[in-house]
Amino acid sequence: MADSISDIDECSTGNNFGCSHHCVNTDGSAHCSCPSGYALDASDNKTCVDVDECSDQALPNFGCSHHCVNLPGSAECKCTAGYKLRADQKTCKGKQNNSFLEKRFNIIRGKAKAMGC
Repeated sequence: MADSISDIDECSTGNNFGCSHHCVNTDGSAHCSCPSGYALDASDNKTCVDVDECSDQALPNFGCSHHCVNLPGSAECKCTAGYKLRADQKTCKGKQNNSFLEKRFNIIRGKAKAMGC
């Protein structure tokens, strides 16, 4: 008859396995995880740190057509004065018919990005 070994739930030992947010129990061990918008700090793999979505190269500027504001766990788009945020919460539209100004702003913004600004 084989000995039965039961797993110890390291997440319930009183200190959450040292995790700052979520502890995930596994057979024989545990690991930490973070909520959306946060990532594990590589120095300890236990502490969750805010991800700066505005600097993420996979989705530059968080997809915002004008300005990106990093928030704890997320980000939001803001528009330059004279523009308002569209329903998609990413692009801006002139409050009046500023299509010329909007095109000009996007050209300047594109040049600034190309120069690394």
